[in-house]
Amino acid sequence: MGSNKEKSVLWKTLVGVGTAAVSGILGGTGICQAANPFADVPEGHWSYPAVEQLWREGCLKGYPDGLFKGRKTVTRYELAQLIARAMSQGKIQAAHPLVQEYREELDGLGLRLARMEQREDQVQITGNIQFSYRQLSGKAFRKDDCENTLNDLRSRLFITGNIQPNWTYQVMLENNQYFKGKNESGDSDVDAQRLHLDGRLGAAELTAGRYEQVIAKGNFYDDNVDGIQLRWNGEESTLQLSGGKVANLSSFGWNPQPAIADTFFSVEASQKWNDIRFSAGYSHINNVRIEGGLQGNTQVLTAGVGYQQGKWQAQGIFLHGKNQYVEHRGANQNGYVLNLIYGNFAEQQQGTWNLYGAWYDQPAPTVLSHTMNGQYRIDPLHGFRGYMLGGILAIEKNIYGILEYYDLKGEKNHKNGRTLWTEIDFDF
Repeated sequence: MGSNKEKSVLWKTLVGVGTAAVSGILGGTGICQAANPFADVPEGHWSYPAVEQLWREGCLKGYPDGLFKGRKTVTRYELAQLIARAMSQGKIQAAHPLVQEYREELDGLGLRLARMEQREDQVQITGNIQFSYRQLSGKAFRKDDCENTLNDLRSRLFITGNIQPNWTYQVMLENNQYFKGKNESGDSDVDAQRLHLDGRLGAAELTAGRYEQVIAKGNFYDDNVDGIQLRWNGEESTLQLSGGKVANLSSFGWNPQPAIADTFFSVEASQKWNDIRFSAGYSHINNVRIEGGLQGNTQVLTAGVGYQQGKWQAQGIFLHGKNQYVEHRGANQNGYVLNLIYGNFAEQQQGTWNLYGAWYDQPAPTVLSHTMNGQYRIDPLHGFRGYMLGGILAIEKNIYGILEYYDLKGEKNHKNGRTLWTEIDFDF
């Protein structure tokens, strides 16, 4: 049956496996956070993030009295139940050492491992349908421009399959329909916008192909690239190396656009200390081509700090950008972004919500392709500053709505550009 020490080690190993499987990196406004599932695991406890994430994904159920009982000795059958739930959710595979170690107990629970092993070769299909509405106003936009009001129906289909243990592939197909009141037919194309491999290479996690690259939490860049990314994720620290070529933006067959830059390299690292996480990064992008703005090679240095306590989150990031073309035309180099979030939004929990806001002061060299829904290229030669207020609500399980308002002003031309953005998302 194994000693208590062995059981404790196996328990910590399994929690680590589940956490790695369900964890994501917060980006953009960082608006995902779930409520406390167990009364005996307070939010300040060291194990709370792992326990909460495993519970949210359905791997942990707790005891009938609603408690976690973390100090209770765990039996092999209880561990087997947790392994079985993780396998049914696709978090670990049948070839994992934990599954082999507990094969007898899993068989005793009625789990047919042969059937689970067969499922590993199957393809999983998930998706997202988003309907959005955008209204632009202010001196930065022409009043008679039909683009000021835009309705968009975006459909995404994710096809994920296993190549071998610890290696998967994913394809993202996308279609966009724009409704401008001009009797337009929309976009009839469905394009493969992403195609990448994901797996482990020694101690690192690797992504290769066309994937979504996020730099400086999306404040500098958030879009597709053709490249390779290596990630080392520790309990308190992370390191990420990325390199490749910037992919085309909105590269659909009906509306091809050239890439806004050529090759790139990026390194980002973070370290957590108590409730505070510090981050830093450096990115170099060659041959940037922004109409009326950045031209030539661009570098950006970033330093950030984030704090989370209960339902509150606060984040700040400093950006130092260099681009000779815009600097010679009066653009500043230093900028910053501040974010504040309050709430307990969890996509699968109806009625949960977040309220959030941000202040931006970003000269042109500090932004290439921003993650925001606001129109930020109102002064592409010098940059912008202003604020955003928003909220997100889980209407039903996997159905949520977002409302955001942006009020931005050009750094030098001082033209206001306001954006009202709403969207409804359906995940399946």
